[in-house]
Amino acid sequence: MSQDPAFAALQRDLPRTLSVYPHQIDLVADTLLMVELGRDHFLEAAFLDQRVLRRESRGAWFGFDQVSRALGDAPCDAPTHFIFHIGHCGSTLLSRLLAECGGLPVREPLPLRTLAELLPALDRPFSRWSPATFDGRLELLLRLWARGREPRVVKATSFCNDLAAPILQARPQARAIFSHATPRAHVANLLAGANSRIDLMSMAPTRLERLQARLGEAPGRLWEMSPGVVAAMSWACEMASLASLEASGDRVLDVDFDRFLADLPAGVAALAAHVLPAADPDTVAAAATSPAVGQYSKAPEHAYDAKLRRRVLADAESRFAGELRAGLDWLEGAARRFPAIAAALERFGSGGG
Repeated sequence: MSQDPAFAALQRDLPRTLSVYPHQIDLVADTLLMVELGRDHFLEAAFLDQRVLRRESRGAWFGFDQVSRALGDAPCDAPTHFIFHIGHCGSTLLSRLLAECGGLPVREPLPLRTLAELLPALDRPFSRWSPATFDGRLELLLRLWARGREPRVVKATSFCNDLAAPILQARPQARAIFSHATPRAHVANLLAGANSRIDLMSMAPTRLERLQARLGEAPGRLWEMSPGVVAAMSWACEMASLASLEASGDRVLDVDFDRFLADLPAGVAALAAHVLPAADPDTVAAAATSPAVGQYSKAPEHAYDAKLRRRVLADAESRFAGELRAGLDWLEGAARRFPAIAAALERFGSGGG
């Protein structure tokens, strides 16, 4: 591998630039794929997954020790902050608006997804990594994301919220944004679209398992849950994870997406003040009127704004009234049984939705 020209070039450039990007972990081979990405990749891509790779993309697989040696003692001190979220609540829009304010976006990196999948099994005999290995490789990834100078904002995938605690513990200077929606808005939104329902049901077993681990017992059986209840359970899983972290003074900003949309100038200003305090005020003000606020962030060719979101949610509440009620009733009952869910409802359960 070390004789490959792509490997040699990436190894040479790795210490100084985020453009040599840690794209993917191979758990079986225990290697990390480093690929060369241009600035446009970071600014445009909604997901830094396989879709970001192009035919001409240069990449090579590295052992973790090889990456660590190549990085050496290079400065990795660019301000690096994070967006954690529940999914389907505007996190990509927040990322795009922060990019317009000067924060380089790193959206849904695959290595974070792999770490999130590994985390629940670290104390089990079949875990591929020991806890010490996990901590060391999380530290390595955090250093890799902090190469360069300009501030960057890493947006995690929605099921990576259990990583918020170890990341914020490892980086006391990092700040986080928790993007969410009320249970009513979230359940209605998930029921409204065919793709969101597929995503909901595909992730349901993992989320129920994570929620069981947090609560100490399962709050129900998946095969007995209707789609509305599964949506409410998913909200409980992700929001209980984030609610378990104290606000930590000014380190965490909670953003209810519907409230955010109701006052975009104030919302964008709050985002920038939280993670990009040096941003130019005129640039921040301009971001609030960006074309991005009228586009569907994952597919900008489609229109989507606050008015359309309200119509979608109202239509879903009408068409799926029974499922919505079942989900909200389940959540209220679960909150009476489990303090962690009650804490999530108290912190995230009311707002513009």
